[in-house]
Amino acid sequence: YGGGGDWYLGPATLPNLLTQVRERTGIPVVSLAASVRLTDAATLHATLALLPALALAFGVATFGLNYQMTMALMARNQFGLGADAFGLMSTFLAVGALAGSLLAARRKVVPLRLVTVAALVFGAVEIAVGFAPTYPVMLVLLPFAGVLAMTFTTWAQSFLQLHSAGWVRGRVMGD
Repeated sequence: YGGGGDWYLGPATLPNLLTQVRERTGIPVVSLAASVRLTDAATLHATLALLPALALAFGVATFGLNYQMTMALMARNQFGLGADAFGLMSTFLAVGALAGSLLAARRKVVPLRLVTVAALVFGAVEIAVGFAPTYPVMLVLLPFAGVLAMTFTTWAQSFLQLHSAGWVRGRVMGD
């Protein structure tokens, strides 16, 4: 490269970068670029329709699906128990998760309203698990949390995959 530093600013950024990669490394790089405009009504409409489900999935995954850490802390710090209690808590959660995945997989159509309800009910059960006053009460609540966690994640992913454009289907969201 023998020019100034302005090659990396503007609409020619990506083509220039790809050319440099191809010339300097010998790596075959595609030089064609595709663009999507915000004025493409179908794309914009489809994207806006997915935003609520994406926001719900982000919120639940970020704040709700952290059981391995929170159950270990509850077992040790809240209830004064050891690894065997944590293992039993994980088992109760897993039994609920298995049941939830089997129940959620039976549904053929998943509307956004159902995804939203599942997220809200999961949040309520998550709060109840967090406020469980004793270890046995937490064990009773954990299967319900497992059912709802798997139900929500299965339904949210189904909704996102079935409502995304064909060219991004399978790339929208992963496990």
